[in-house]
Amino acid sequence: MDIALGIELSTLSTMRGILCHSVGISQRIRNIHFERLILFQILHFSRLRVPNLGKMPLEDLKALDSEIANLGNHQFKEVDINKFFHHWIEGYNKKLRRLKLDGFKETPDWAILLKDIVYTEWNPKERGRYYKSKYTHTEETIDCENGRDFRNKNGQLATVVHHSEYLDFLLLSFPFLIFSKIVRSMGIMELFELSQVSRRVLNLLKLSRIPVARSVNVLIGKMDSIFFYELGSFTKGFAIDFVEKPQSITGQIKINNICIDVSKNTEKRIIYCKSSQFEVALVPLLTHLDKIFFQIKWAIGIELNVLNAMREVLSHSIFKKCRYLQIRSETEALSNEDCEYLLERTHPTFGITIRSNLDANFNYKKILHFSRLSVHNLGKMPLEDLKELESEIAYLKNHQFTETDINQFLHHWIKGNNKKLRHLHLDGFKDTPDWDILLKDIVYTEWNPEERRKNYKSKYTNEVETIDCENGRDFRNKDGQLATVVHYSKFLDFLVWNDRFPE
Repeated sequence: MDIALGIELSTLSTMRGILCHSVGISQRIRNIHFERLILFQILHFSRLRVPNLGKMPLEDLKALDSEIANLGNHQFKEVDINKFFHHWIEGYNKKLRRLKLDGFKETPDWAILLKDIVYTEWNPKERGRYYKSKYTHTEETIDCENGRDFRNKNGQLATVVHHSEYLDFLLLSFPFLIFSKIVRSMGIMELFELSQVSRRVLNLLKLSRIPVARSVNVLIGKMDSIFFYELGSFTKGFAIDFVEKPQSITGQIKINNICIDVSKNTEKRIIYCKSSQFEVALVPLLTHLDKIFFQIKWAIGIELNVLNAMREVLSHSIFKKCRYLQIRSETEALSNEDCEYLLERTHPTFGITIRSNLDANFNYKKILHFSRLSVHNLGKMPLEDLKELESEIAYLKNHQFTETDINQFLHHWIKGNNKKLRHLHLDGFKDTPDWDILLKDIVYTEWNPEERRKNYKSKYTNEVETIDCENGRDFRNKDGQLATVVHYSKFLDFLVWNDRFPE
């Protein structure tokens, strides 16, 4: 249920006990008309009406985050509004669709109002004559025949028109192709905020098929967060962090009928939310992002100690867009039951990392098919399971394989098995391995620069790792495929050369 709340200040003191009821928080309050307000606390509302604005600073007007604002009895002059227009032209006030100002019984001084702004008169080929504006329920039609038209740096068309005693600043809709081109050049946080303007804008964003270069990270556990990395780096381009004590709440975002209290750090591109709202807000946020971005995929990290509490949330189908899954715990061991549950709920398509111990009876076969596999505490994995590895790149740590086991695996590969494997990374070799055992009955050669490059490049997800193979031992499988086994530091790497002379 939506609430439209109207209150007179004369009754505020007596009503404080009633107003503290949670209905004021749990329900959606769409329009608040007070006679006196602290201005910076109201600038984020989609609809804003202040009949007696008073001495609102111009800098506060520039910070306006509303879609439609109706401001009366203000003290702005033509020179102030001109500065506001220039601010908008520079790319600010992205959500604004209409700004209505009273106090202009006489025609404004257009020379001052539009100083240094390139504008045109109405052109029927550019836009219609009438502008339709809907504050809440009633639709208002504004005649813009005598309006002055100009654009911001992104090509957005706007009109300023004087009628009766009002001055109206109106933003017209883009042709879709222009809109699509503009939004594709915007940052992630800008797109997220733009999506809050209206359902129509959200639908246009969806139709624009905006790609995301990398999977979107979803962390569940010690840190509850949704974040995007910038292309080609590990710098966060935008994050929604759920923290126990966010900075002072400056507004709300409404996602799929859920209102979330937020504070923003625009410089760091972070939106902070209350950790107490994480469970109720996670699914709405992910489904909202899924509408904004085309073919979005998740990289989900979850800690085992919160799994039971999150089961109801994880049952939503949105989590099946998972590309990569990471399971973490410093104390708990991953059971077959929990592993099966997480794989069933998330359906990771690319890879999995397990940063926890495994149950003694863990079924390794459940994870051997992933293209990328990283297990930090492998334990007593049977050699027969290793032979069934279907991964392209596998990092296996804290295992119990000996040189004899690895020799048997290499013979298995030589016979033409493990066809997808490109890189097997094993730790636990602080000392140089016993090559006689490791390569028993295998015909190998030292490095030959005419056969392959010195360095092997391996890309697990985003970072490219370079491995020096100068001291590696080379051999081939029955199909002539070249491979190298090399020891460095405490690691033993088995590398298959698809490209022996990469650029």
